[in-house]
Amino acid sequence: MKKIGLLISIVLLSIVFSFLMMNFWLHQKMNDVKQSVLAKNTEIEKIEIINRIGGWGEWFSEYTLIVIINDQKYRIWVNGAGEVTDREFTERK
Repeated sequence: MKKIGLLISIVLLSIVFSFLMMNFWLHQKMNDVKQSVLAKNTEIEKIEIINRIGGWGEWFSEYTLIVIINDQKYRIWVNGAGEVTDREFTERK
């Protein structure tokens, strides 16, 4: 009985550890994209929000960001390298 409890504990701990590592990796990837966008697009003053578009198993990554350019908010779409693929005006700040 103790062996079954130990096995269940190990499985649960490995699931929790895997989830935490995946969250850390996604957070790090988002930070890398933010830094690339700011480095390649000097007109962007601030990034307010970043979200990932896509799902599991897709071979490409695209991100949508809410940024401030000249005191105006824009929604921009970027690829994983931080290159802007599209943008639209959302509102004045």
